[in-house]
Amino acid sequence: MKMIVAIVQRDDAEHASQYLVEKGYGATVLNSWGSFLQQENRTLLIGVADEKVREVIATLRSAVHWREVDAAGKNARNSMLAAEGRPVTVSGATIFVLNIDQFLRI
Repeated sequence: MKMIVAIVQRDDAEHASQYLVEKGYGATVLNSWGSFLQQENRTLLIGVADEKVREVIATLRSAVHWREVDAAGKNARNSMLAAEGRPVTVSGATIFVLNIDQFLRI
């Protein structure tokens, strides 16, 4: 069994959740915050059988989008980007796949 942790841009999260439900997967959705650009995200926790990981990742890939965001006015970690007035290209999701030793519903 695997746990897929997908940190999804806020604008793509509802779409990603709907795609997962349409494919028969459930997800727990948590509000989260990215420190580099200080933007709100959603973290999806998805438990799946090992053989379903590729399908879930493909589903997420079809639901999210790369985009450019304005770095101006954000935190000190990207003050050089803000000073230069450069947009930053960010991915639609960051995905981690973790091994799960045990899964219980109690």
